Amino acid sequence: MVYGALHAPARTTDGPMERLASRAVTVIGAAITGLHLLALPAAAFAYPGAVASWYMDSVSSNVLFDMGCDLGTARKAGSAPQDALVILDYGQPQLRGGVYGSFDFSSTYRTVGQIRTAALEYAHGFWLCTGANTRAHVRLAIGTSNFANFSVAAGLSEAGVTGHAKAWADMVDALNADISQRGYAGQVDAVGAADIEVSWGTSAIGRRWVDGYDTVNSWPMYDYGDAAGCPTSGTGKAVRRCGTSSWEQDDLYYVAWGAPAAWGVPEIYLENAAQAKQWQQISKWGTANGKSRITFAGTLTQHAACDGACAAAGEDNAADVGWSQLVAMCAQDAATSLGGLRFAADIRWH
Repeated sequence: MVYGALHAPARTTDGPMERLASRAVTVIGAAITGLHLLALPAAAFAYPGAVASWYMDSVSSNVLFDMGCDLGTARKAGSAPQDALVILDYGQPQLRGGVYGSFDFSSTYRTVGQIRTAALEYAHGFWLCTGANTRAHVRLAIGTSNFANFSVAAGLSEAGVTGHAKAWADMVDALNADISQRGYAGQVDAVGAADIEVSWGTSAIGRRWVDGYDTVNSWPMYDYGDAAGCPTSGTGKAVRRCGTSSWEQDDLYYVAWGAPAAWGVPEIYLENAAQAKQWQQISKWGTANGKSRITFAGTLTQHAACDGACAAAGEDNAADVGWSQLVAMCAQDAATSLGGLRFAADIRWH
């Protein structure tokens, strides 16, 4: 399936977004080029360094404060990265008693309000423990996922998927307002995020969630999912399917870049660079169809979470290796070459 017109992105960086007065504005093809610009790239386009991202099992204010303080203390003396990305992955979407939230990695339901409060304490801990180093900055990506097809397979209606996305965007906007009100905004901000994986749900529902987020958000959404089954070479103008799934290259382009709110932080776990090749080919599909290349916000690896089975499967890229693979694969074609890659993140179990 190929979707022609895209809404004009209401941003020029991956920071807070100015909402369009009318969302009926559309842009065909290359007219969106230049509206997606990388915020604050490394000056020499060098590997930026990575810090811990987390599969979350807690909303305890004390726990989250300590996590933020640990990062702030580590950055206090000026060690890299001074501009870091931390994904707080709260798992599968949920709706209980009319309240949206998620099912975290302790198998516990957490409301969007609880997640907002917890993330604010992470921000507080980071801000306080960086001390006099006011240059240190962290971006918190508050994550959910499309596991069980954004929970449609577990009973959530399609309208509920849109509702969850809107609630997630509202939570992120409110969190940034809290951060600003507390005086942390010079060092901390937050974006929405979703681990959108090909095998977990359909392209239609994935797009629905991203579109729902985009109807109300003021801050971007990071897709930190995969492109499983997608081609690693040979892409031209014709869109290609990702294995036997409902996902095609245009769908993954959309949830990671084509949607106005979307930025890609793809999983680059595989040591053979296949995932980096898949995402380069998705970007190449865009350029072959008159769209802009994907300007990725960063990469995600799982080195710290990887067990023996994961390592045996060749899924144990270190953060610097995953980042370098995506840069190198994109550089093989001038149409997809990157002008910067701001973040590297490595996820682990809390």
